[in-house]
Amino acid sequence: MIAFIRRIIEGLVGPSAVISTSPSQWRDLIADLNARSAGERESGAFLLGRIRDNGRRIIQDSVLYDDLDATALESGGIYLRSSAYPRLWAICRERNMSVVADVHTHPGAFVQQSSIDQEHPMISQRGHIAIVLPHYGRTPEDPRFAGIYRYIGSHQWETLQTGRGKAKAIHVRRQ
Repeated sequence: MIAFIRRIIEGLVGPSAVISTSPSQWRDLIADLNARSAGERESGAFLLGRIRDNGRRIIQDSVLYDDLDATALESGGIYLRSSAYPRLWAICRERNMSVVADVHTHPGAFVQQSSIDQEHPMISQRGHIAIVLPHYGRTPEDPRFAGIYRYIGSHQWETLQTGRGKAKAIHVRRQ
C-alpha cells in the first residue's frame, strides 16, 4: 500500500523533485532576476526556506546578490564578496529560514554550469543546490528549463536537471 501511495505522489510531483515553490514565488523570483540583469548581465539570489526531513527544499523567500553586496553584478558576471555572507546569515536568522539553494542567470539558452560556477560554489556545503536560468532571467516561467545541480564536494556537482524541459527537479505547487 505504501509503495502504491508513493507512486501516486511521484506521479504528481515527480520522483526527482528536490525543490518546491509556489507559482507566485517563482514568478516574482524570475521578475526580480530579469530586472536586476537588465538583459545584459548575470544576476542571482539565495533562495530561503525550509528543508524537510525527506530532503525536499521549500522556497519561501529570496535575497538578491546585489542586495547583499552592491558590487556583486558590476563585472557582468557575479562576484559576491565574503562580507555579504554575514548579512545573509543575519537575514536567515531574522526570518527563521535556511538557504535552500542559490539561483543565477546565464546568457542565451545556456543553463549548464560554467567552469567558474563549478569551481566556486556560492555555498560549498555538500548537498547545496544551484539553479541556472537562461536568457538573463527573461525565461519562460516553466522551471523545467532551468539547470539544477547538487554540490557533492571537492568542486564536483551532480546534474539533477539539464534544462531541456524534460526532468522536473522543481515542483511549482498550487497555492
